[in-house]
Amino acid sequence: MYSKLEKFVRTFAPERYQYAMSFYRPQDQYNALVAYTLLAILCRQPRIELVRGANDKPFFKSNQDTELSITHNSKFVAVAVSDKPIGIDGEPWQTIDASIIKQVYSENEQRELVNFSELDTVFWTAKEAVSKLKNEDFYSIPKTNYYLHHGLLKDQNDKTVNYNVFDLLEGVITVATEDVNICNFERLHNDELIRFINRFHC
Repeated sequence: MYSKLEKFVRTFAPERYQYAMSFYRPQDQYNALVAYTLLAILCRQPRIELVRGANDKPFFKSNQDTELSITHNSKFVAVAVSDKPIGIDGEPWQTIDASIIKQVYSENEQRELVNFSELDTVFWTAKEAVSKLKNEDFYSIPKTNYYLHHGLLKDQNDKTVNYNVFDLLEGVITVATEDVNICNFERLHNDELIRFINRFHC
C-alpha cells in the first residue's frame, strides 16, 4: 500500500510528495500521502496542485473557489471539500489532559464534561476544526462555549458556525462550516484507494 501511494503522489504531485517526506515520522508521511490521494479521488483526477497560504492553510491552486481542509492522526485520515469555508479535525477517542481542559475549555464546557466525559474529545476536535475554518487560534484560550442541544453541537459565542460531528469507533471527526446544510460523509477503505491508483498504472 505504502509503495503504491508513494509512487502515485511522486508521479502526479512531486511538490506534495516532498511535503509528505518532510515529516519525520513514517506514519505522518503515510498520512500525508493518503490525504493527497483522497483529494484526488474527490476531484476525480490524479493531478491536483495545492498551495499553502497563511498559517499553512491549504488551497487548490487552480480552483480557489473550492475550500479544503485536512486532518490525520494515528487512526485515520480525513479531508473536507466545499464551495464555502470549511474546517475539519479528527482525533482518536482519548482523555484530554486535565490541565489543558482547565486552560482552554470554558467553565460551561467543563460543566458539560461532568455528565458526558467523552465530550472532551468532541470539544477538542471542534476547537481545532473552527480554528481551521477561521484560520486562527481557537484552542489556546477559551474562545468557544460549546454545549449540546438536542444532540447537536452548538457554540453560545458564535451562532454562525455549524458543526457536524461524526462519531466513529476509532474516534471522532468534527466539521466546522458556515453552511447550514448537513455535510455528506463517505468512508473509504484501502482497497478503494488502490483501485483509484491502479487506474493510472501506478
